[in-house]
Amino acid sequence: MSASYDLSSSTMNIETKFEEDITIPFVSKFSLSASFKQDIKPKLSNFKDLKSIFPYLNIANVEDTDSLSKVNDFEVTEISNKIGTLDFTDKKKCKSVS
Repeated sequence: MSASYDLSSSTMNIETKFEEDITIPFVSKFSLSASFKQDIKPKLSNFKDLKSIFPYLNIANVEDTDSLSKVNDFEVTEISNKIGTLDFTDKKKCKSVS
């Protein structure tokens, strides 16, 4: 379902990705996410603000003037660190990916 939303954007500091998270008890959950490459967070108070970044995002029964709010007052901050390289005994290497 998440892949059906168009998060393409002409804003240069946004990176979008489709990803799979595996939760307990080994259930796949898919999401489409957008990350801002800079530490500048946009002000998002209504759906029109969101569409200024993602102009092709359309959701049935949501008007431009509808307010946006955090669900259960929850905000996610994802931190990703590159931790190095794995060296295997057969001389193959695996670089960390963030």
